[in-house]
Amino acid sequence: MLAVSWVLVLATAPGAAGHTPLVASTPSAEGRVEAAPTHVVMEFDRPVQADGNAVSVLDAAGAQRVRDVLVSHSGRAVSVLLEPGGRAGTWSVRYDVRGGDGHVVGGGFDFAVAADAEGSTASWRSVAASGAGAATVLGAFLLLVRRLDRGEGS
Repeated sequence: MLAVSWVLVLATAPGAAGHTPLVASTPSAEGRVEAAPTHVVMEFDRPVQADGNAVSVLDAAGAQRVRDVLVSHSGRAVSVLLEPGGRAGTWSVRYDVRGGDGHVVGGGFDFAVAADAEGSTASWRSVAASGAGAATVLGAFLLLVRRLDRGEGS
């Protein structure tokens, strides 16, 4: 009975359900955008604090894209302004923000960029690395072989 009482106390304690989870993002986690984004927006369920070192956005080549980090007036949205350009493929967002309860909340997500600033599309290697299915990778490989057979590739 004492153990059940402690479970109930802990389950109903403020913040016991988790510390300031990420509820939405633009681009969406595991989503896809056609071109390199100019910004990333993360929405949390409670106010957070973040500075320029709190967020990292890496393009498919591993280059850091963060230019500035801004927190909304309500504190629930963090906008990350990005450097122009970036490589097509899988981009990674990582964050360490401080919740209103003082705890640091870390997390991250990936999204895919279909074309880079020059209009080049993601290579079959970056598609494979992003976790695409074997059929997609095989299709991209067969298309490449066909183009090379026709003399269209470089």
